[in-house]
Amino acid sequence: MKHLKLIWKDPVWSKVIATVIVGIATYIGCVILAQFNHDTTTIANFTKLWTFNLPLWVVAIIVLTTILIPIVYKLCTSAFKYDDHTLELDKHLFNKIINTHLPANGSIDWLRGADFHNGFRIENMDELDGFEGRKNDPHFEFLNPKLEEIKKRLLGAVENFSAIIGLNTFPANNPNFQEVPRNWEQDQIEDVVRSLHTEKGKICDEYDNLVKSGRRILKM
Repeated sequence: MKHLKLIWKDPVWSKVIATVIVGIATYIGCVILAQFNHDTTTIANFTKLWTFNLPLWVVAIIVLTTILIPIVYKLCTSAFKYDDHTLELDKHLFNKIINTHLPANGSIDWLRGADFHNGFRIENMDELDGFEGRKNDPHFEFLNPKLEEIKKRLLGAVENFSAIIGLNTFPANNPNFQEVPRNWEQDQIEDVVRSLHTEKGKICDEYDNLVKSGRRILKM
C-alpha cells in the first residue's frame, strides 16, 4: 500500500495512471451510452476493438515504452546541477573533509597499515571519532546527491568500525594503547580482528571513492 501511495504521488506516474483511468472510464461510458441508445453498430465496433488481437511484440513494445518513458523523464529532470554558490559550498566541505577532518596522512594512513592482532595508540582514533561526531551537523552535508551518498557510506563504515573497537578492545599495559584482550579464546580474537580488518578496508575504499569522485565532480 505504501508503494502504491508513492507511485500515485509521483508527478510522472500519477499522470500516466490518471490518463489510463480516464481512458477506461470514457470507454465504459461510451459502451453504456450505446447500449442505452440501442446503437448496434457502435457496440459492434467496441466489441471488435476490445477483442482485436495484437501481435506479442507490439504488446511488449507498448509495455516497455510505458515503463521506460517515466523513468527516462525522471532521470532527465532530477539530474543535479550546480550553480556558483552551491558549487562553492560543496568544494568547501570537500576540502574540510580531506584536509582537516580526515586527511590522507592521518587516521586513514594508519588504517591502511594497521594490523589489529597488535595493540594501537588510542589517539589514532581521534580523527575518525571527530568525523563520526559530525554526522548530524546540518552543515556537514553535500548538496550533490552522489557525493552525499558516498559520504554516508563512509560514515556508516566508520560507525561500524568504532562500534567494534568500543566493544572488543581495552587498555593494554600501556594506558595509551588498546588491544583485543590476549586472554580471550583464539577463535574469538580472530573473529574480532577479521571484523576490524574488513571494516577498515571499507573505510579506506569509501574514502578513496569520495576523494576520486569529489575531484572529478567538483573539478578540483
